[in-house]
Amino acid sequence: MEDLTDNDWETYFNDIVTVNAMNFKYKPKERPYGYTTTIARVMHRDYDRDKILTAIAGLYTECDANLVREFVGKLTPKNAYYKLISKEFENECDEKEYWYGTQYKTVDISDRMLDTWSSVNKNDSEYGALAVPDENKYIASNFDICCENCDDTDMKSEMDANDIQGPNVRVNDNGKKVW
Repeated sequence: MEDLTDNDWETYFNDIVTVNAMNFKYKPKERPYGYTTTIARVMHRDYDRDKILTAIAGLYTECDANLVREFVGKLTPKNAYYKLISKEFENECDEKEYWYGTQYKTVDISDRMLDTWSSVNKNDSEYGALAVPDENKYIASNFDICCENCDDTDMKSEMDANDIQGPNVRVNDNGKKVW
C-alpha cells in the first residue's frame, strides 16, 4: 500500500465521499433519541464544533494523502493487537474476565512469527488482497430526474403542470415497505 500515489488515495477518498453524501442526503428517518445520543457521544471528542454533524455523517471535505500514508505506515505486525476467539481453545485459557467470567489467555507473539508476517512478499497472490480498490464508476452521484428530450426548465414546468406526486407507500409493516 505504500506504493500508492496521492492520486490513488484521492480516487478512493472521492468514492467514499460520494457514497457517504448519498447516504446522508437520502437517509431515512431515525429515532430522535438515538440521533441525539450519537451527537452527544461525539461532542465529548476533540472535534471542531462547527463540523460535528458532518463528522457523524462521514461528509469529509478534503483528502490528506500524507496523513493516510502516515497512518497506513503504522499498520505493521509489530504494532498491532491480535485477538483469537474460539471455543476450541477453552481448555488452554488460564485467566478469567472480571465482569462476565469469560475465560481467556494472553500470549506474546514470538519475534520470529512477527518477522515472518513483516516480510510478506509483495508479489505473493495473497498480498493483492491488501489493496485500495480501483475507482468505482458505478457509484451514482447525480440523482436529478430528467427525460431524454427536454431540458431542465421544460421538465420542471411539465412536472408543475401535472402536479406529479411521489410514490405512495402501500405496505409498511415489520420492516418491509412496498410502494
